[in-house]
Amino acid sequence: MIRIPFTPPSPAELDAILARLPAPTPDTDPTYQPPNTHAALASARKGHEHLIRDLNLYAVHRNDPRSLELKRRLERALVLEDATLFPNPHTHPSLAHPQAAYYLGAKSEHYARACRVIQVVRSVQARYQLPSSLTVLLWEAAGELVPLFLHFGMFIPTVQNLGTKAQREAWLPRAVDMEIIGCYAQTEMAHGSNVQGIGTTATYDEKRDVFVLHTPSLEAAKAWPGALGHTANYALVLAQTFVKGKNLGVFPFMLQIRDLKTHEPMPGVSLMDLGPKIGFNVMDNGIMTLDHVAVPRDHLFSGSVQVARGGAVSASADASQAQALVYKTMLNMRAGIVVGACQALWRGTTIGARYSTVRTQFGADAQGKEFPILEYQTQQRKVLEPLAASFAFMFAGRMMEDLVANVASPADLKRAHLVSSCLKVAVTHEASAMLEDLRRSAGGYRYAKSSGGVDLGNTYVQMITVEGENSVLAFQVARAASANPASLFTHPIPSSQPIIADWSDLESVAQLLDYTALRATKRHVTQGPGSTIAAEHLVMAAGYAMVLRAFATHLRTAPAHIRAKVLAPSAVIMAVRAVLASHAPVADDDAMYAAQAKALAQLREVAVPATDAFGLTERELVSALGRKDGDVYNAIVAWAKEWEGMNQCKVHPAWLSHILPVTGSKIKLAKL
Repeated sequence: MIRIPFTPPSPAELDAILARLPAPTPDTDPTYQPPNTHAALASARKGHEHLIRDLNLYAVHRNDPRSLELKRRLERALVLEDATLFPNPHTHPSLAHPQAAYYLGAKSEHYARACRVIQVVRSVQARYQLPSSLTVLLWEAAGELVPLFLHFGMFIPTVQNLGTKAQREAWLPRAVDMEIIGCYAQTEMAHGSNVQGIGTTATYDEKRDVFVLHTPSLEAAKAWPGALGHTANYALVLAQTFVKGKNLGVFPFMLQIRDLKTHEPMPGVSLMDLGPKIGFNVMDNGIMTLDHVAVPRDHLFSGSVQVARGGAVSASADASQAQALVYKTMLNMRAGIVVGACQALWRGTTIGARYSTVRTQFGADAQGKEFPILEYQTQQRKVLEPLAASFAFMFAGRMMEDLVANVASPADLKRAHLVSSCLKVAVTHEASAMLEDLRRSAGGYRYAKSSGGVDLGNTYVQMITVEGENSVLAFQVARAASANPASLFTHPIPSSQPIIADWSDLESVAQLLDYTALRATKRHVTQGPGSTIAAEHLVMAAGYAMVLRAFATHLRTAPAHIRAKVLAPSAVIMAVRAVLASHAPVADDDAMYAAQAKALAQLREVAVPATDAFGLTERELVSALGRKDGDVYNAIVAWAKEWEGMNQCKVHPAWLSHILPVTGSKIKLAKL
């Protein structure tokens, strides 16, 4: 999903936190192997314990042993707090995973469980006196989605960045402590990407010294904001702002939408849930209409204008700085989207690698046994390309985080916008496609929710739309690059097509992608602003060039054994994927495909230990196919037997009531 940026505690603070948390159990070590593990998985892990532990520390915890220790202790704290909701994530004995009902159930069940998770997590925070800076890590340790990430990722940062000193003092402590839970109400029934076209109005009433918020039509109703349906009790409502008949533009207003004691909607506020979605049903995306709801004048959040009593409008002294801070909030969210893509692929590839090692089909070895399906190159592409991408996108996300953190000027901000747009489009497009490939890699079981891949992909695909719809962003980048190529391309671009002699040379491939992107920029100009294909090719090529350069930077400094066994073959796989996804010209595609096949074969040898290194628990995977012990077939049957309502009776009453009377000679047409 989206990795919410956060400031980690200082070393001294972290030491004190670790001392308060319970000690971890041995089974939370990433090298832990459950009893009675399938022979194929045990064989794949044998001799790779060192790689699993080192890769976990390097990739997941940034070479910080205390980060690993913190995750293990947080997991243990959750188990001790509520063993029913959080059974031991590694050793739960039941094949019928307790979260299966949550994934197989209705939306209301998803939401009810998420609320219970929030309660337990908050209890852990209080019991062990965990600071708010650890909130993100605690949710990640819980391994479940909850409808709060926009509260922490958008609502709180907007108050922090746009609010005055008085507004921050009034709202921030309450928001951090979750006395108030906020949402960001921007999107409407009829307007999403075009923010300036939204229909909600905020009209200043001089007599009462208030702004009156109103949705004049169904088209202006707020629709899709996460947590709006049931969770949030406050909203930052974006509205066309009118003072003395003049439209000042679109600004956010702080609005209480539910009573803090009863949680009933406030007068004039109508709320409802948007309804079931194909994924992410723990999030209560809502619909809200407002009927002339008054808010105090100082509930206007604007970094650029101030409205005094009586309606006098003046420009804020620090308007440009405030707008830059707001923009950094959006950029941080995009960086979180890129990092979130790698985390989604970690889950998908862990399931795919384990199942593809256990599942055998066709062929026969000397003992007459069929081959694991991961031996086949078609399966390797479905599983191992996403595995390679998880590392590439992780490095790109970290590069993006560093870029945003170092923004110091308007030029930096513009550059960060283009980089974040390219990366957001390329990464979410590719991650969505790869998660679908991983789902398909499970064969017939890809259609079963117990596979874990269905909900994973359906939940992630929204990333193509949120924080900037991909097609809209592609056109923005194309327009900027057409007007000023130097704004996007910061490396020298070859005047002729580069010839790739070595597919492990990521800089050479990045230059080919730059060359391809510049050609697409020129096509976008000559074919007009409606050139959709040129814009898409431009963004994919430019975005992948950034991904490969970030990969190359980390490849040079990675530990030797991690580089040789995991990252080097992953780099070649991603170089080929980048060229194919960007429609870049290749002089010798035979050599390209040969390099790809060799790299896939190399990465296949460590597919299971490499995915074990992500340290994902059974609770985080929620997959019958991705069990660490490999007992997939018994798990599939156990899940269906335990949680499928159709299996709670031997003969379904509906068959007896409706089908039996019309079978064979018993049918009597006159009574139909």
